[in-house]
Amino acid sequence: MIQEQKQALHIENGKSFSRSEANENERRWDENKIDRLNRDPANNYDRTRMHLNFEIGSDGKIHPLGYMDKRLDERLQERLDELEYHPFKADSKIQPNICARLIIGGNHKRTLEMAFGNQTVDLNKGADNSHLHRCREVEDWALDAYRWCCEQFGKENVIGFQVHLDEKSPHCHALVIPVGRKGKEKK
Repeated sequence: MIQEQKQALHIENGKSFSRSEANENERRWDENKIDRLNRDPANNYDRTRMHLNFEIGSDGKIHPLGYMDKRLDERLQERLDELEYHPFKADSKIQPNICARLIIGGNHKRTLEMAFGNQTVDLNKGADNSHLHRCREVEDWALDAYRWCCEQFGKENVIGFQVHLDEKSPHCHALVIPVGRKGKEKK
């Protein structure tokens, strides 16, 4: 029997994107923050795999996570300024969505295989996985997903694309501004 190999795409609209969300995506945390987060039984940020996380820059190349000086929330605001975005009214309770948060993942076993090949990964909290190295297949998968995001939203509207290999299942986070086309505007 062949097991299905599924991909998953979760899309959430956002009226804002905070500094803490940017820090989470880019893993701009100190040891104390990681310890606090891991006190929650639902969390398991494996600090011995954090060095394997990466992101894809606007140059379409793989970089260490958090390699840019400007955080995601700052880059988002810069792009909104370029687009001359203005909220309805500063004090209004009703505001338009300004971004979309995408999480791209898939079958747990398959994403682990793409990330680590046949290496043994211990998913227990506090495990030592410092022996692991990242496999090229997960990089190729992430590059394909990044190119898809660029085709769908425009490269200039893909604000960030991070890949997390330090949690239970490898996955990608994309922060995009879904800019629409007006009228009969052509591609």
